[in-house]
Amino acid sequence: MPPTSPTPLQAASAWSSARSITDATARVTSSINAQLDTTPDLALVIATELSSTDLRQARDQIRAELNPKTLLGTTAPALIAAEGTLTETPAIAVLALIGVHAHPFTLDALEQPGETFPASIDHLAQITGTADDTRATIVLANPKGMAIQAMLPRLNASRGLGRTHPILGTTIEDATLLLNDDTIHQGLVGVTLSGDFRVDAITSQGATPVSENLVVTRAKGNLIQGLGGRPALEALARAHQVAGTDTPLLLARLIDENSPTRGRGDYLMRTIVGMDEQSGSIAADELIRAGQTVRFHRADRAMGEADLAMLLDGHKLDGPPAAALAFSGSLRKIPDGVVLARAFAPAKPGSHRSRSGQELAGVSHTLPILGPAGAGEIGPIRSVSYLHRQSAVVALFRAPEKNIKPQER
Repeated sequence: MPPTSPTPLQAASAWSSARSITDATARVTSSINAQLDTTPDLALVIATELSSTDLRQARDQIRAELNPKTLLGTTAPALIAAEGTLTETPAIAVLALIGVHAHPFTLDALEQPGETFPASIDHLAQITGTADDTRATIVLANPKGMAIQAMLPRLNASRGLGRTHPILGTTIEDATLLLNDDTIHQGLVGVTLSGDFRVDAITSQGATPVSENLVVTRAKGNLIQGLGGRPALEALARAHQVAGTDTPLLLARLIDENSPTRGRGDYLMRTIVGMDEQSGSIAADELIRAGQTVRFHRADRAMGEADLAMLLDGHKLDGPPAAALAFSGSLRKIPDGVVLARAFAPAKPGSHRSRSGQELAGVSHTLPILGPAGAGEIGPIRSVSYLHRQSAVVALFRAPEKNIKPQER
């Protein structure tokens, strides 16, 4: 028999905030079924402001009416959609994908008893199902009982040499996680995806420098005592003067001290979580050691939108993707779904574009866009995934390169 051709990538998304969870879920599943040719291989579910009972009811209804091969989901403080970011409203949302093979897994502890570090990495690769044809790994975490920042380097290492597929996701305090029929309240759930498609990963940190590069001259744990030979707090005050604002600044750490470049993709943004005027020290939300290079940055809504839009510009050359899965941080107040929808909105014919004195119509969209917002986001910088707090992490699902049609201009 000739080999069967792979199933083409298809995607659909829908969300509803109808008063009754039964009605909301019915609207979502009805919309998904109307958009797809067959049952989905993967259903990603995001719920906001739902009780445990309502969440289980929605999950069971989705499984009954969509019959996905794998269901992965989480509760979240807010929901990213093409129409904007939905907060403080009970809602249920689904992003459904066809043409992907999903290997589901759970992790509930950092260490496997009795295993050495290399062996635990090998075991982690088996759990996550990492292979040469892996396209991406999506993880949803409730950090209770798990040190996520300590787990991420292991997940990165478990990909093996030469594998750089993205690891993306979110970590949400007190989240309820869903994996098929299981409801999980701590640890991590995820899927490793393979198939005849590709995933383009974007991490937009959305900040601009307001200081020179500074070498950490004294540090202990996450406490930075000296920068460039002077108290760290003095360097921070000088950066505030340059920025012209009292708004909290970010501390960007140079990822690779041996890198010949010092561009936007070479830094990892970290938040300043405290300061001590008596000692002149500042505290970051990760461990810092003497000898590392840091730089103060400023972030605001305009910068965040512009940075994400700029990163999306390069991806527009490949035409619109089949779907976008987005994760947005707790310190980010940007309608990332709207920025995504605007980037890939169909171009209007020249005769219909705005002229002087005419009002621009709202952005129309056909791209399925969905994701959780208001938490910590996991995304790659230079193919290594980190935990962020103020970034937008986006996975663009695309047909394989040979099938891409250039976007009409």
